Amino acid sequence: MRSLNRPGALQRRISDELISQLAPLISMIGVSLDSDHNATNLAIGRVDARGALLNNKELAGLMAKAKTLNPGLVIKLNTVVSALNADADMGNAIATFRPDRWKVFHMLPVTTDDLAVSYERFEAFVARHMRYGGVMCVEDNDAMNESYLMLDPLGRFFQNTRDCRGYEYSRSVDVVGARQAFTDWRFAAASFASRYRQPPLEVVPGTIQPVQAGSIP
Repeated sequence: MRSLNRPGALQRRISDELISQLAPLISMIGVSLDSDHNATNLAIGRVDARGALLNNKELAGLMAKAKTLNPGLVIKLNTVVSALNADADMGNAIATFRPDRWKVFHMLPVTTDDLAVSYERFEAFVARHMRYGGVMCVEDNDAMNESYLMLDPLGRFFQNTRDCRGYEYSRSVDVVGARQAFTDWRFAAASFASRYRQPPLEVVPGTIQPVQAGSIP
């Protein structure tokens, strides 16, 4: 699978020309979408280096074009639920983008708790959007911890610390090689693997449980 995932601050670089070039070559494209409201996006920091807000409608239009060029392309939205958007209804945004998959993350505090949201409010957000259960994939903090492979610009694997107060880093792959750096590293392989066969979700009081098998990563 060849995929392109665009963090919010980089999404302004996606142009009509770039989509025309890339869409036929990839199987999935992911974009970050935390709110359908400019004020919330500004507070979250979904702006470029010049402080300009991202235009969701333009981005949705580019995703539609990509889908036209490559009908098999999977469109994925990523939403991080924080104190700034926990009470929102993302219905308009989902209807505009029409994603094949919508990943909903419970904000994982790393350096500060300023925007942290309780599990109860996160669960309420999920319940409010269960009409999109066929495409929604939910990850709380337990599911995210140690289950992503992340490499920094210095070639080091990194994870948040166990107390969520910063990051821990492996030795650089340029120095010890990828195999040794990864061997020394904390990684929950079972959690990582389960993500790629994660089913649609059903909210049950106090927990979030899968209801049927799925296959889109």
